[in-house]
Amino acid sequence: MLDKNGRKVKEAPVVAVFAADCGNKNVPRKQQLNRDNGAPDEFVNGIPSHVQKFSGEGDPNVSTEAWAYKQATFAAATFLYAAQVHGLATCPMEGIDQVRVKRLLNIPDRYSIPVVIALGYANPAAKPAKPSVRFAPTEVFFDDKFGLSTAKLFEDE
Repeated sequence: MLDKNGRKVKEAPVVAVFAADCGNKNVPRKQQLNRDNGAPDEFVNGIPSHVQKFSGEGDPNVSTEAWAYKQATFAAATFLYAAQVHGLATCPMEGIDQVRVKRLLNIPDRYSIPVVIALGYANPAAKPAKPSVRFAPTEVFFDDKFGLSTAKLFEDE
């Protein structure tokens, strides 16, 4: 972990490491899981071509790692929401020394680590004095089309 993230990991009672599978070696297993779950044959038979397409094989413009990160972060987001519902504090971190984390946890090379999440009960004394700096919502959210202002959505009434 890098700098402050290392401290957060050491202090947290629970740390979840999300590993993104950047390989496509599990295609037959994915097909069988879907078949066992009642997926139509057309869907199951199309899995290999979808994995190939979305994992970047055959298309140098599509990154296997980027696709795998997206899949892993769906699970990470759900983890964050579930923790919040149960009154737990979370701290997602992306400043990660992947080589070290993978070595410590025996994670195979085909995996990459998009996010590590520290989990526990909030310590009010440890809260930062000021919140993290963020762009204004009107700079990152748009109305209907990219670039159209959402100012009316964020105005105080």
